[in-house]
Amino acid sequence: MSKTTADQHLAEEELASALDSRFTQYAFMSLEDRALPDARDGLKPSQRRVLVAMHDLGLSTGSATEKSAKICGDTSGNYHPHGEAVVYPTMYRLVQSWVLRYPLLTGQGNFGNPDGDPPAAMRYTESKLSRFGEAMLADLSDDVVPYVPNYNEKRKEPTILPSLLPNLLVNGCEGIAVGWATKMLPHNLREIAVAIRKYIENPNITAEKLLKIMPGPDFPTGGKMLGQEGVLDYYKTGRGRITLEGTYVIEKDAKGIFRIIVTELPYQSSPDELCVRIKQLVDTDKIVGISDLKNLSSKKTGIRVVIEVAKSGNANLILNQLLKQTCLRKFISVNQTVLIDGKVVPEASLIQLLKAFVDHRTEILTKKFTAELARALARIHILEGLIGIFDVLDAVIKLIRASDDPENDLLAKKYVKTIEQAKAVLSLTLRQLSKLEVKKLTEELNKLKERVTWLKMVLKDPGEIAKLIIQEQEEIAKKLGDERRTQLVQDVEEIADEDLVKDEQLLISLTGDGYVKSVPLENYKTQQRGGMGSMAVSKSDKPENIFEMFESNSKSLVMFFTNRGLVYQRKAYEIPQGSKTGKGLHASNLLSLAADEFVTNMVSVKSLEQSGFLVIVTTNGVIKKSEISEYDTTRKNSGITAIVLGMGDCVAFACVTDGKRDVFITTAKGQCVRYNEKIVPIQGRATRGSRALKLDLDDAVAQVFTLDAKDVPDILVVTSGGYGKRTSSKEYRALTNRQVKGYSVIKKNTLVKNGDVVGACAVSKGDCLLALTSAGKCIRIDSHDIRETGRTTSGVRIIKLDSNESVVKMAKVSAE
Repeated sequence: MSKTTADQHLAEEELASALDSRFTQYAFMSLEDRALPDARDGLKPSQRRVLVAMHDLGLSTGSATEKSAKICGDTSGNYHPHGEAVVYPTMYRLVQSWVLRYPLLTGQGNFGNPDGDPPAAMRYTESKLSRFGEAMLADLSDDVVPYVPNYNEKRKEPTILPSLLPNLLVNGCEGIAVGWATKMLPHNLREIAVAIRKYIENPNITAEKLLKIMPGPDFPTGGKMLGQEGVLDYYKTGRGRITLEGTYVIEKDAKGIFRIIVTELPYQSSPDELCVRIKQLVDTDKIVGISDLKNLSSKKTGIRVVIEVAKSGNANLILNQLLKQTCLRKFISVNQTVLIDGKVVPEASLIQLLKAFVDHRTEILTKKFTAELARALARIHILEGLIGIFDVLDAVIKLIRASDDPENDLLAKKYVKTIEQAKAVLSLTLRQLSKLEVKKLTEELNKLKERVTWLKMVLKDPGEIAKLIIQEQEEIAKKLGDERRTQLVQDVEEIADEDLVKDEQLLISLTGDGYVKSVPLENYKTQQRGGMGSMAVSKSDKPENIFEMFESNSKSLVMFFTNRGLVYQRKAYEIPQGSKTGKGLHASNLLSLAADEFVTNMVSVKSLEQSGFLVIVTTNGVIKKSEISEYDTTRKNSGITAIVLGMGDCVAFACVTDGKRDVFITTAKGQCVRYNEKIVPIQGRATRGSRALKLDLDDAVAQVFTLDAKDVPDILVVTSGGYGKRTSSKEYRALTNRQVKGYSVIKKNTLVKNGDVVGACAVSKGDCLLALTSAGKCIRIDSHDIRETGRTTSGVRIIKLDSNESVVKMAKVSAE
């Protein structure tokens, strides 16, 4: 080519514009050729070519299966030139009953499983068309659907299948391409048949009415669908989100152990996936209370996953955690992007999809009947010519025997009307010249005339075509349809963990090593004063490091104070329950603590929304009062400032008050102060506080509690040597000043023998005392088993201690 000629083919164009136009063209070619389904037959080109290749091979439901390698080879060689290894994944997905609601192929051999294990190699598996696949290919011919040359123009392939089965609606589709993606869900064939009939009867039918007919998707793996709001969204707009849930039960075996048994999983979830996720959650302590996990799923039994709940676990709480954190409950987003009339239609509504299928079947039936009418009229013409010669048969035979050009001679003598009739006459055999054959031809002619009359009537009236579409869909639904597998659960609300928690009293403890645990209070039985107690911590632990021990309701909020003056919040039921001797869970696994941060104190409140105050007292005798609402935060993991601490100080105690109570502070060396909280100034949350009392250098705050200013309870004091005393609160007059040392709560010269004060509380009739020793023993005694004495007495022995054993902590158990 000369330079001049070459220049004539050049055109100037901006690079950005050229890239944009060519990339867009490539994207749409990719969409049409690979990624998006056609709304008429619901197939991508690769899937359509597999079915056509199997149709060519005659692999009907009544035939023997054929090697997958042969099927993939023919598909690749004749229609899809990308290699049989690329075709095989497309083919085996059409077999998998857990992927398609109505599989288009029937397989023999290992075609994988729901766990995601791959199928065997194509040389080991075989397949043929299923009844649903045959329905897709019914009436396939170039008279009914358009054909185009294949990739090498050696044969032709259909651009669409007749698709008697509404495949896109019943099997759904999933695909992704350049700039576009589609995710369509399967539905029940019987419900779709009714929806098609209702749409044909009323093209203006609303999505709400269709929702009553087909309440939502119907997945091959069953499960439950929660609510219909998302379904209505994608029925209307082509986009929505639905919530799926597996099927499960909670059972109690003969040994009293609870088990959660999963028998169905949401669509595109597997038992292995569930088990792996549960193991991860257990290993990271995000779920506590699972003692064993077994995957007993098989081809015979189906899905069966058994989750064994530990004795300390709560089956309902664990189930709710599994629903929130595993594939036992999942969300699926729907995006109904399809090809309609060769164009990409993003987010097609259900009405659009129904219309596309009905229009397609209307076109198919119209072409089918038009072709049949043409064939019938041609055959009638031939039959009329054949029957007509029997009246002059002898003359016709004589003419044929003597003629050099019998076709034209028959036409010239007017024995036939056309050359086609003449050819048909000449093709008759002697056997067909009998009277019996004339009778058969006459019967065939009459039947064909009746059929022609019906065909003309149907083709003339679109309403008749519509009736036929309804009829064929009802017939296929009756023949091939089945019952809905996915259950519909209406009005489902998110289950709060708290709703599943047993309402019980817990004893919550914190060790100096940072381990926290809760134990049902019923595990501690009341004993007589002076008893030995029972084990409360492991012998390998250090009970003398117990920082805190208190009673709380399982649904109360526990506030954790740290050495940095921060406070973290967790529900009491979120603290793992353990045995009396169990170590518990390290606080760093429960809270998002910094590397050098540790918990020093805890307190329980019913709710941060309640009115009242939180009074904090530090070890060095600083007190701060703030409104409880100051601690309300949306932070779930990180802590917030509770108090600004001085050097070497830490939170010792925190109490919940109503603003009218008396604060009672006891020190380790037997001093105490009592004053009304009104003399404590109300401060903001992130403040330093003020002095609570005067402390000697060798003294520290041992216990802080509050009591009603009008009530007259007894004050119970316990020492490390196992002694206790109960004194009327009348002997502790409320002070009006915080800058004092206060009163003695015990005879001072007995502290060397009986030990320092380790705790104190206000008790009424029916209240109990829990005392924990350095040997890990805990005793629960009735407070009124301890006799009432004066304020400066030494007290009585409340627990029998071994050598080198001491009481390290106490807690009150209220009569309620």
